[in-house]
Amino acid sequence: MRVRLLAIVAAATLLGAGSAAAAPQGPLGHAGRWITDAQGRVVIVHGINMVYKRPPYYPEAVGFDDDDAAFLASEGYSAVRVGVIDGAVEPRPGIYDDAYLDHIAATVDTLARHGIVSLLDFHQDMYSERFFGEGWPDWAVQDDGLPNQPNFGFPGNYV
Repeated sequence: MRVRLLAIVAAATLLGAGSAAAAPQGPLGHAGRWITDAQGRVVIVHGINMVYKRPPYYPEAVGFDDDDAAFLASEGYSAVRVGVIDGAVEPRPGIYDDAYLDHIAATVDTLARHGIVSLLDFHQDMYSERFFGEGWPDWAVQDDGLPNQPNFGFPGNYV
């Protein structure tokens, strides 16, 4: 009786365990507010946020690599919101950092090899580092020399 009960509990546990979601098949599109696959079916992605808010602003700099993408895929993730920091893209007016963009492209490619789609997010918190956040470079911020006060830091300065 005890063995039978244990077998039933084990079977119920295995039947109830969710499997990793299938990655959406591209190309992705949309129908109104819905993300759709190539057959027009609604796609529901399971994703995480990957925004690196300190220089040099890209995932590889803190060790993100193929093993991490494989882990995410094995855990059922099918999408990643990849942060892109404008101050890293264009550190000076009209000067674009191709190396930074190459790092972001490499991250997107690494994720794609594991069936994970990327949503590029031109990310900013508090508008700029000048205001104790990240996003726009100093050269793009016009504050007429007025100080950012009081300084409650992130996220307090949103108030």
